[in-house]
Amino acid sequence: MPLPVSIVRIKKKWKAKAVGLLRKLDVIRTKLVSRSTIKTKKLPSGLRIELDIAKRVQYIQWKKNIYEPHIFHFAKRILCAGDTAIDLGAHVGYWTLEFAAHVGAKGNVIAVEPAPDNYRQLLRNIELNSLKNVHAFQAGISDRQGRAQLILNLKNEGGHWIGEQLATGEQSVDIDITTLDALVEKTRIGSCKLIKIDTEGHEIHVLQGMTTVLSSDALRPQHLIIEVSLQQPARRREVSEILGKYGYIHYPLRYPLSDTSLPVTEGGYDMYFRHKSVLTT
Repeated sequence: MPLPVSIVRIKKKWKAKAVGLLRKLDVIRTKLVSRSTIKTKKLPSGLRIELDIAKRVQYIQWKKNIYEPHIFHFAKRILCAGDTAIDLGAHVGYWTLEFAAHVGAKGNVIAVEPAPDNYRQLLRNIELNSLKNVHAFQAGISDRQGRAQLILNLKNEGGHWIGEQLATGEQSVDIDITTLDALVEKTRIGSCKLIKIDTEGHEIHVLQGMTTVLSSDALRPQHLIIEVSLQQPARRREVSEILGKYGYIHYPLRYPLSDTSLPVTEGGYDMYFRHKSVLTT
């Protein structure tokens, strides 16, 4: 004998409630598990950073006393109170925070990060330190303005890249892209001491979109640090050739500053370029 309609409706109602409750519990469980992997660390500068140690790069930043010491010691000596630094590919803010500490309240740091999860954590770390001298933007820096596809590196949250086609199993998100020239005009900065570029293979496009900055005596950065793999010698040469047209020379990334230029096939993943107008004595 079939069940009365009223009983059927009650069963459906409670089933829907049970499904909804299970979904809410799953969301809470995910948040609790995620939150348990968040650790707060004091940086060498004294600022604090929240890192998700379940993620590759953040785990390394958590474990190491000083992450990428060659950049740390260089930036500490190059950046002074009142300077402006630009962090392209800011990730969750490790270098953004360090730069902010060096330039002080009268200085400025522009931090740009396209990946949604990384950007949210970047904002959290800026807020954690109550920094008023950091201006964060969620975008990819390229040679044009518009939209693009950010392909997600599921094994390395610091390895997302701007691409056009997805391979099997890859995931992506649509992002805004802009040029550094447009961003600098928007922020109205008057000068720049250091630009760090970590854009996972998009460096040439970044440089092609900052020709006004590179050509300007006022805006031109004295120092550029650009991550380019040693396994990509052709790309390293192209980066050097582009910057060479604007008066930049490739040097070892160290302090005191070296006056001996370096072949593009040497010097580690982080290429360092200094403008010829910068005095080293």
